[in-house]
Amino acid sequence: MKWIGKILKRLLLLALILAVAACGLIIYQGKSMYEEAVSRQSIPDRVQELKESEDYVPLESISSYFLNAVVSIEDRNFYSHGAVSFSSTARAIINNFKSKSFSEGGSTITQQVAKNLCFSQEKKLSRKVAEIFAAIELENEFSKDQILEIYVNLNYYGDGYYGIRQASVGYFGTEPAYLTASQATLLAGLPQAPSVYALSGNAEKAYERQKEVVDSMVENRYISEEDAEWILSEKPYPPKSSTGSLSQRNVSSQEEEE
Repeated sequence: MKWIGKILKRLLLLALILAVAACGLIIYQGKSMYEEAVSRQSIPDRVQELKESEDYVPLESISSYFLNAVVSIEDRNFYSHGAVSFSSTARAIINNFKSKSFSEGGSTITQQVAKNLCFSQEKKLSRKVAEIFAAIELENEFSKDQILEIYVNLNYYGDGYYGIRQASVGYFGTEPAYLTASQATLLAGLPQAPSVYALSGNAEKAYERQKEVVDSMVENRYISEEDAEWILSEKPYPPKSSTGSLSQRNVSSQEEEE
């Protein structure tokens, strides 16, 4: 019986060695992928190229409803953690294990910016590691507000609209600064799956996603339950010629803030 115990211990040790070696290989591949990406074009240069777009919008010219909605649904602790949220990553690993898929990424807003700026959408562990290296560089180069600004200008919102200005003008005929709460929360949910939620053909699914966004804002104390009811009572797409009571309420709120 003792020899069986010795064999098991050796097998466990061998499995541990192989696991460590595999992790080391993935980290090496990820770091190489990151270095190759930034050697082709540095991250600051990529950001500068994005900012030169005629549709790029600075943070101060974007509705606060929209920005709060984005942070609430995508990365509620964005301003308090670093480039990577280990709690979100752990939760994603557990959920992916349960679902036997790689459907949940656990990425922070910074990681999503890194992915969209530098890499493909391919779901590989090595790319995930490369994304982390790029996210760390982003956090060293830019402030949280700057990263959020890049994020909303970089995202795809479906129907051929890239960046918040194209989406705002294209869907609602209005600049991002003047989005109503209902419009803002609807748009905030689209980047998770633009082809699924694109408003031209999937408005009902987009409204289901909007409810998730609004519920998260209540949970994270951006808005009250009463506000949530008002927001969800309006259906801003397709846009109407006249504005509803909620839009008027948003204007009044903005005037009071000013």
